[in-house]
Amino acid sequence: MLAFTSGVSVDAPVALLGYGALGSCIADFLLRAGIPKIAAIDNDDLAPHNLARHSGTVRDLYALKVAHLDELAGRVTFFPDEIRRTLGDFDIANLPDEELGKLAEGYGLIIDATADERVRRRLARAALPSTTRLVRVEIFDGGRLGALFVTGPENSPNPIDLYYALCAQAVEHQAVENWLRGEQAAGTSSEELVLGMGCASATTRMPKYTVTQHASAFMPKVMTALNGEIEVGIGINSLGQDGMPLGWHWFDYGGAATVLEAADAPGWQVRLSPDAAQRLTALRVGHGANETGGYLYGGYDFALKQLYVVAVSDVPPGTKQSAAAIDLGPAGRTRFERQIERRAGGKLARIGTWHSHPRSGPG
Repeated sequence: MLAFTSGVSVDAPVALLGYGALGSCIADFLLRAGIPKIAAIDNDDLAPHNLARHSGTVRDLYALKVAHLDELAGRVTFFPDEIRRTLGDFDIANLPDEELGKLAEGYGLIIDATADERVRRRLARAALPSTTRLVRVEIFDGGRLGALFVTGPENSPNPIDLYYALCAQAVEHQAVENWLRGEQAAGTSSEELVLGMGCASATTRMPKYTVTQHASAFMPKVMTALNGEIEVGIGINSLGQDGMPLGWHWFDYGGAATVLEAADAPGWQVRLSPDAAQRLTALRVGHGANETGGYLYGGYDFALKQLYVVAVSDVPPGTKQSAAAIDLGPAGRTRFERQIERRAGGKLARIGTWHSHPRSGPG
């Protein structure tokens, strides 16, 4: 009845990581759409301040947040036992590889709504089956920016690849620039750190209607993924200062990340986004027979031993070029680099240089 009334024809199971404000809202949507099998995992208890935007009520206080899913199933369907729900009260960030593998095989679509950086990193190093997709949803900038990340086959691109690809959109997209520059301005004096409420979410002051707007914007892509029609990329939903919706934008990632093993640093990888790879090729071709080069921008993770390249500069002023050699000029002087520095809020670091060999390609 629920599936018929909502117009949804999906019977695929879903695993939901994180049952906070955003996670509980998505769980409500999934349940009312008639999704027959839902696993909800969260080891946090419902605190009084959570009631402002969590789907739980006063009677759920001090119990596990995920326990609300049991109560919700009993309130919205005549046959709650037909909803095969599984509740987990463990920390996803520390989930052993074997257990994560079982979760991936049993559900196929994993929605990460934890807003936890540790979980992002845990999932980035996960060896997921080619049939499993990971969708991560987050809310940034005091609720003004919602972001959805859809990973690719075998987890490439992974959630961190996509995160830095979103940061690179600051050069052209105002809502992303506002978010990153806002985080840079907040620094350690941000309200979240002062209040110390212990929320995983980076924003503690936000009304429920803001959360619901973002969750609603995410659901079409979630349902598409449940149907097996996967588009790899990033979706953002932006709101104005007054909370009014400004629209949905989708950024196609363009394929898998190009992964290069670092020959002189065992265990390290360089992960190149498709946009960065295409720009390298275009810049090399544009300089003909001469060697050319520039600077690489992105991020890095020492624990995972990964470098993420998402932006590439052209040859800087002061560079000396010939068919056999190149002497790069100082960094930060191209228009592209100045845009990154001004608009990306310090989120994209200069992480290396590149140069071409006209007969073989960039290096």
